[in-house]
Amino acid sequence: AQAGRKERWAVILASGPLSCLLLAVVALTGWAGGPQSDGVETGLLALGLALQALHSCVFSLMPGRRKQATDGEQLWALVRHGGRYELDRPTIWLVALLQSNVRLKELPLWLIETAKSRCPLSPEMAQFVDTIDAGRVLDRVPVDVATVRGLLDAYRGRYGEDEWVMGCDAYLAAIWEADADRAQTALAAIPALPDPPPLTLAALAAVAARIGETELARRHLEEMRKALKRQSPFRNPTFEDVRRQIEGLLAPSPEALVLDGPRPLCAQT
Repeated sequence: AQAGRKERWAVILASGPLSCLLLAVVALTGWAGGPQSDGVETGLLALGLALQALHSCVFSLMPGRRKQATDGEQLWALVRHGGRYELDRPTIWLVALLQSNVRLKELPLWLIETAKSRCPLSPEMAQFVDTIDAGRVLDRVPVDVATVRGLLDAYRGRYGEDEWVMGCDAYLAAIWEADADRAQTALAAIPALPDPPPLTLAALAAVAARIGETELARRHLEEMRKALKRQSPFRNPTFEDVRRQIEGLLAPSPEALVLDGPRPLCAQT
């Protein structure tokens, strides 16, 4: 059964590079025999597609400098003797689900419990699971503010302040507690980054909306939309709800506030 799990994950990891390689082969075949059509060199177009596909294949297998490991690095960790695959497997699957924009409240409970069982052996996994626990409470309407506050305080006690917990704090205060002072205090503690993550941008927009800075709020919402687009071409229902809630704060409607309450916010990955 253990080997079967490794084999299934290896197939998933290898499917991307192999698809690119297959596309490159097909495009190279078209380049070799592609005719000119209405003045367009279809063979040259096929060559360009082949080169792009080969580029994607090669760089998905090479070691990278990003926080997220490449497919090649994960495949190597999977087959390496004495690797951490079984320890890290729950996190690998949870990250994959979140990257596919699966909502926090829809993550399989058995997978979260499996990850928690590994936490004593992996401090990084413990921190990741704590973000999921808080995020799942935030991903429900109405939000249990007291429970979220307890989870965020416990997170601070274990790991200190970081951008994730401060972003959650600012958003919670702005949207669910209508506490502009607390929201601004939490927001001020978030370090300025050249490319803030969607969670931080959502907090910035929520706080701006709460204090009546309409144009600033809309600008941060647009930045949030672009950041989400860079992460994935697929829709993100969690942040769509976040956007609707912030827009509801800009133009308050009692019905909207009751029916379309926020369902924040992605766990860090």
